[in-house]
Amino acid sequence: MKKNLCAVFLLIVFLASVPFVSSAMTQDEGYQYIHDMFAETSDEDLKALLTAVQVELMYRGYTFDINEAHPAVASQKEVTVPPGTYAVGIDIPEGEYTVCTNGYISMLTIKDISGNFITAYSLSSSTPIGKLVIEDGQYVEIVGESVIFKPYQGLGF
Repeated sequence: MKKNLCAVFLLIVFLASVPFVSSAMTQDEGYQYIHDMFAETSDEDLKALLTAVQVELMYRGYTFDINEAHPAVASQKEVTVPPGTYAVGIDIPEGEYTVCTNGYISMLTIKDISGNFITAYSLSSSTPIGKLVIEDGQYVEIVGESVIFKPYQGLGF
């Protein structure tokens, strides 16, 4: 989480030091301007910035697919996460979540920083995870279909 905050801070400082894309520019000129602005930035730094922006959008209430580079609907705080292995605190913010599927069967495994098994869940439309607690340094592995992470809201009392 500290890395994400640092990346957001650096992005803000960076953006404050460069002029914004002019509305007088064509779309192609705007794309070229942005490309030139980030041409010297490493892939790892760009990925860190993307993750930081996605996390901030999630906290602001935007719903987006993790494969998309832009918010889809500003309604609920939920993120569709495709199969893969994700670092908590980098790819997925630490916290408490409710996790479900769109009706397909998926396996979600939590591992520690060394890759050692902590716990596993089998998810289907009738068996969501009511409360998943994940911490910085852990890894979340998703096998099968995409799953949907929503911030845990308690029992609704």
